[in-house]
Amino acid sequence: MPLTKGHTRLRLPDLLSRVSSHEFLIPEFQRDLVWKPEQVRELLVSLVRGDFAGVILLLEFNPTSPPFHHKAVYAVPSSPPPPLTHAYSVLDGQQRISALYYAFHHPNLPLPPKGKVVRFFLKLDPFLKGDFDEAVVVERNGSPGFKDLVDEWYRGEALPFGPISGPHPPHLITLYDLLMAPGPSAGSLLDAYLSGTSSPHAPSFGNSKLALMHPGDSYARGTT
Repeated sequence: MPLTKGHTRLRLPDLLSRVSSHEFLIPEFQRDLVWKPEQVRELLVSLVRGDFAGVILLLEFNPTSPPFHHKAVYAVPSSPPPPLTHAYSVLDGQQRISALYYAFHHPNLPLPPKGKVVRFFLKLDPFLKGDFDEAVVVERNGSPGFKDLVDEWYRGEALPFGPISGPHPPHLITLYDLLMAPGPSAGSLLDAYLSGTSSPHAPSFGNSKLALMHPGDSYARGTT
């Protein structure tokens, strides 16, 4: 198999799409997702804050002749993937990729091992004030804290990272909806939303130019 080396920036919407399409796969010899909810939350805080999220090491291969057995990223549906001309083994960065997929998709599965089903929210008031650690919150699905966050979502004071099950008003949106909205630039709607959002508790706070996770340059990708 010919080896090539290079690197490029990988946009967060592209990362999530490629994981969903089974283009990014985990070698079977790697361990599964083991991060606890707080570790996932800390990763989301670093992205919200605009920190460099690190390098993901990938090995490109032909799906018809994989170099070893693979498995899908944790919680990705096991339905047959569409035909692909190429795919990538995730050699380094599996925990970060799996954590992001879980946070933005909110599957009805616990965070392993033997964890709870949890949900992640962005509280807009601390976010717009620059208090990013307070802005990103994780709660067990169905807990009193979770129900409080859903109420904040209804009032326009918080946004869930991923879908929330239940009969919610159709106008409610999630960060995933904004991030993956179609358009000339993936993530542009998310930028526009957060650039034009002011604190729900202090209307005089003014507009914020903060852009969640800088979708254009969240990750660096390497191929080996």
